[in-house]
Amino acid sequence: MNALFGSLDFFKTYLKVGKEYKVPVLVPMKLLQDSSFRKAAGDYPALIVEHIQLHPGIVPDYWQEAYDSALVNMKPRLNELVLHLAYNDEEMKAVTIGKARWWDAAWRQRDYDYITSERFKDVLRKNNIQSVTCNQIQKLLYPELWHLC
Repeated sequence: MNALFGSLDFFKTYLKVGKEYKVPVLVPMKLLQDSSFRKAAGDYPALIVEHIQLHPGIVPDYWQEAYDSALVNMKPRLNELVLHLAYNDEEMKAVTIGKARWWDAAWRQRDYDYITSERFKDVLRKNNIQSVTCNQIQKLLYPELWHLC
């Protein structure tokens, strides 16, 4: 929920834990426009990512088109597509009571529907967009962890 980037102290803790446990730390490019966050990141092997997320105001009828456009217009680099996956069921409706309509259960269901659709897979394929896992990133950053595997 972007809480790790909400304060400099949280961000420093995120970096510290990532370094200690040798797990990938993904940092949104926009965050580093702030000099205090850029300085805190220092030479840590954090991965700078373009952070892609649908913003409030996208009407449900244009949901898929908005994601299609975001994916097609990605720059060649490490990008992070942020999704909020859930079912629009009674449990999620209860969890999201009081949330603005753009973070409600219906929003999450639309995210789930899109990411599991053939349309999403087609956009990735047609635009030569490669998915990577945290394990793949970790192997690149910390090959010493994987030499016995």
